[in-house]
Amino acid sequence: MFTTNTSSNSHALEITDTELMATVPSIFAQTAMPGVSDKYTFLPTARIVEAMRQEGWKPIEARQSRPRMEARRGYQMHQIRFQRRDQVAELDEFTPEVVLLNSHDRSSGYEIRAGMFRFVCRNGLMVADTLIPAVQVRHTGQELNRIIEASFTILGQLPRIAERVAEFRSFQLSGAVARQFATQALALRYARPEMAPIRAEQLLDARRYEDAGNDLWAITNRIQENLLRGGMRDSSRANRSGKPFRPMRAIRGLGANVEINLGIWELAESFHSLN
Repeated sequence: MFTTNTSSNSHALEITDTELMATVPSIFAQTAMPGVSDKYTFLPTARIVEAMRQEGWKPIEARQSRPRMEARRGYQMHQIRFQRRDQVAELDEFTPEVVLLNSHDRSSGYEIRAGMFRFVCRNGLMVADTLIPAVQVRHTGQELNRIIEASFTILGQLPRIAERVAEFRSFQLSGAVARQFATQALALRYARPEMAPIRAEQLLDARRYEDAGNDLWAITNRIQENLLRGGMRDSSRANRSGKPFRPMRAIRGLGANVEINLGIWELAESFHSLN
């Protein structure tokens, strides 16, 4: 992953093409992976980035997956997060984003989603389809205009994120309900939570003062960051060999990051519906 940090509390810095090329070269693939269908029309993601820049979007973070097959290297799934250059931060806490996913190895088409960038933890969240549906675009030769159109379609819906965050903030969770949220979130990462290196309630631990509190928004952010960044452990838990678990590792894979990010937001929506 590549992301630029800045001391400013309003926006992340824009990533240059040179920086993108050095860290996420799959964006600049010149052809599709050999063996793709004849119906696959190739358009490099770099063209999309260029067009997005011209329309007032700036890339602020990019990452690519780690392919298991060497043949996919250079064509694998990648993700770019964009912010509007003229976007005003919401209460100095977050900036809405558009997130672009694509690959050149036939594993996926273009996918455009809503997201947000939180300043306090410099962390990117993704918004589930239940609030703002993603836009899917196949590789058919008409991608460029459709993706730009989709980015502005989602832009028009981004105010809904601030509205939902306000609703999450106003909804207080009891200790029992918060633990239920954490238990379901842990299952997003571990199919057998009993084999996880931590107890579910540890996901509720705050890493900073700003994330303390029992409202749904604070709890969602604590769980999301702890589950993705890892580093936690429970020394009282042991694996099948009787040895203590190692600390929970950070999520590095792009696919897992997207899946867990969306899953946590969907869980938050489901608990919000209980209000």
